[in-house]
Amino acid sequence: MRFALRHARRDPGTQAKGLRICAYQHFGLDLAWFQVHAAYATLLREPRRALHARIAEALEGEFAEISESQPDLLAHHCTEAGLIDKAASLWGKAGQRSLARSALVEATAQLTRALGQMATLPAAPAVRREQIKLQVALLNPLMHIKGYGAAETRAAVDRARLLIDEAEALGEPREDPLLLFSVLYGCWVAKLVTFDGDALRELAVQFLALAEKKEQQFRSWSGTN
Repeated sequence: MRFALRHARRDPGTQAKGLRICAYQHFGLDLAWFQVHAAYATLLREPRRALHARIAEALEGEFAEISESQPDLLAHHCTEAGLIDKAASLWGKAGQRSLARSALVEATAQLTRALGQMATLPAAPAVRREQIKLQVALLNPLMHIKGYGAAETRAAVDRARLLIDEAEALGEPREDPLLLFSVLYGCWVAKLVTFDGDALRELAVQFLALAEKKEQQFRSWSGTN
């Protein structure tokens, strides 16, 4: 196709022929795509899942560099294959990667998808730790895209706080002790933009109590009491 176009530019007399070749090749590609899409659409659920599982296996086994650089691609096929545990982890990885390169819209979609899939998994400490990490990570893009006081941002902050409280109630230690500070700060900013003075005062009290608790824990760990 590219040769035909280059040749047509050099020789105006062959433009019509070159364009006919391009049109024919485009038609062939479109027809092939349509046939593949139509065949895929006729697959029943289980054969379709098996197809995506084989693609995911091939990506990991034979195209590891693609799987590493494009975790969202592998996540898509794992999702379609019904491999939810693996897919959730990959969507989370894709979201963190998008966040690192400031692709905030993509990060929001990918992290949201990861969290949605994790919510369907059996409750377990490892799952809750990953949920907390990704839920807190989701706050950053939401604050920039939707705004600090947006309903979606406030709901994400509340969800992060709930997950942390649930883990603490079950006696599960946090991987990052500072995550709660991040969530409280998100709450504080959301209340600041809505001029909710009473809530700001309450959050300040919580900040202070948490800081004092962490200081006491540090002294206990370091033996400086």
